[in-house]
Amino acid sequence: METQKESEEKGDFCFLANVKTFLSNFDMQQEEYWLGGMLGVMGFYFTTLKTGIPSVVNGRSDEFEGLYAHFVEYLKEPLVTERFTGKEEALVRAGVLLRAGMVPMMWMDEYYLPLAYNYGKNHLWVMAVIQKETEASFEIFNNEKRIMQKEKSEELLFRDGVIEIQYAPSRPGWKYTEKEMAVKGLRQVVDNLRKTSSLEEQYFGIEGMREYKKVFEACRDFNVIYDYFYEMNRGGGLYKTRRNLHLFLQELEKRWPSREGQACASLYAELEEKWTKITNLTFKLSISKDPGLQQRIGKRLEEAILLEEQGIKQMEELMKALI
Repeated sequence: METQKESEEKGDFCFLANVKTFLSNFDMQQEEYWLGGMLGVMGFYFTTLKTGIPSVVNGRSDEFEGLYAHFVEYLKEPLVTERFTGKEEALVRAGVLLRAGMVPMMWMDEYYLPLAYNYGKNHLWVMAVIQKETEASFEIFNNEKRIMQKEKSEELLFRDGVIEIQYAPSRPGWKYTEKEMAVKGLRQVVDNLRKTSSLEEQYFGIEGMREYKKVFEACRDFNVIYDYFYEMNRGGGLYKTRRNLHLFLQELEKRWPSREGQACASLYAELEEKWTKITNLTFKLSISKDPGLQQRIGKRLEEAILLEEQGIKQMEELMKALI
């Protein structure tokens, strides 16, 4: 009652770790940074809305549904989607798929998933991999192994009265070449960074970075400053997403060397360093409450934003070189 292979590796970003685990069952091993690069995960998002999690600041630009749609679009054959209005029927079907050697995935609301980051705080839907079944539970993978109790899974699984299961009926493959996927990923990152928003109190891309800088410099609540640090330090935060893009660009330079690739990788190495420093100084500020340090961080934010704008141009040049 288990999938062909299991990955126990905890990743930086749970969405990518889940996709990586799913693919590993089909001998389609991928590094997290490569998946993140080809899917165009990196971006920027900031909101001052009260979401249950204070002060969301992260280095990606889409909810999991959007990222998942990018992943599915890259597959040569579509995944099968089955929807159920009854819990028992859905859970029985998940067990049948496991016994048939399939790798079912199910949408779950982390608000109801014990030990998840959003548990009891924020409604965030994730696509988790189902790995094993016992009489009373399923073992699932959502950036690490967790247990889903069958008896208590209604709120976790039902969205708009439906439970959804997706799986590959046969070994999946990629619709595009690696170079084509790399270019698509770079284009998505550029679009993420150029994205603007008409949504109230929600900001994206370079526009969002400038709004964050303004709010950060005016903030005198150092509990909120700590929240900024905590969010920036997570797997989808600023320096880890830039680190992963830097690794992706280094890999591109190895496979398809170019002057543009070298320049782009160098720029994102610098951005990784800048966002790491900003993140660490933000933590220091939450303790010291030093207004002088806050001003210095503001200047570092401006430097990072200007470099992010240069990064857009560098990626556009790299895409031209790769095509």
